[in-house]
Amino acid sequence: MDTRHALILDLAATQQNVISAADAALCGVDDAEVDRLCRRGTWTRLRRGLYHPLSPPSDPAVRLRLDCAAAIRAVDIKDAAIAHLTAGRLWGTKWRTEPTDDRIWVACDVPKKPRYYPGLRILPAGLPDEHVTLLDGLRVSTPARTAVDLARHLQFEPGLVAVESLRFQHKITDAEVQAVLDACRGWPHIGRARRTIEFSTDLSESPLESDTRLAFLRAVVPGYRQQVEVVDALGIVRRIDFLFGLRAGVETDGRIKYASAEDLWKEKRRQDALAEVGIPLLRLTAADIYGDPRMLNRRIIDHMIRTGDWIEGVGPVHR
Repeated sequence: MDTRHALILDLAATQQNVISAADAALCGVDDAEVDRLCRRGTWTRLRRGLYHPLSPPSDPAVRLRLDCAAAIRAVDIKDAAIAHLTAGRLWGTKWRTEPTDDRIWVACDVPKKPRYYPGLRILPAGLPDEHVTLLDGLRVSTPARTAVDLARHLQFEPGLVAVESLRFQHKITDAEVQAVLDACRGWPHIGRARRTIEFSTDLSESPLESDTRLAFLRAVVPGYRQQVEVVDALGIVRRIDFLFGLRAGVETDGRIKYASAEDLWKEKRRQDALAEVGIPLLRLTAADIYGDPRMLNRRIIDHMIRTGDWIEGVGPVHR
């Protein structure tokens, strides 16, 4: 590595590993050489005139951060921040269906309507300081603000999955999202966001659990608690996805949950331990969650009858 490239790497390290053509020229590397380096795969072309002075990263998350840093550099407006769908990706949101929009969304204080450039969407909305944080040196909307923006942008069901994913991963409290809702009063689709946020919880560990809560809503099931901790006969704390009444435990089963025979064995021991303290589990599969709501309601009620938490014709025993 010659002195010029060492200087470029040092400079890139101070600005999220992104340099401009002007930066390269100051270090003695002209446009023709930059083009050769990009064609060889020695450098990565991010946007017109913006580069990562190393080979393309294999990690999609690293590439996303580079693209975001290049977008902020290209916009070149004070206090610009990554927002909306792109912020959701940066914060590790799990989606019901991966959004097809792969543009970088940038919020900044520009007038009038959104602006569109290749691979970039500029939103005319300067974010207040309390709605922005730094992620690896990059200005990004906070998890709470991102959750509200996604709830505004997406329909209720995919929006709930995204919001609950963010709330679980980043422990976003009701007070935090309520503060953002209050600050965004009057914004487009804020009513939809409010409905999504009000139904959301910070307890859903996966999109499947969020979809299960949606299935419970459609099926009009009795009241339940989520992520309930129970101590078994050996003093080990066991956590149940959902608990109806005092004893009717319900679990959501996705195939990814049991990747090996050891996973199956551990789950059997867990189920046996819960049964010993009077909490049998009803396991719901995709057929239950995405099937007929009436059948799901009936399965929940039958399970509660078996555990003594429901009397047919009367209703729940424990109110």
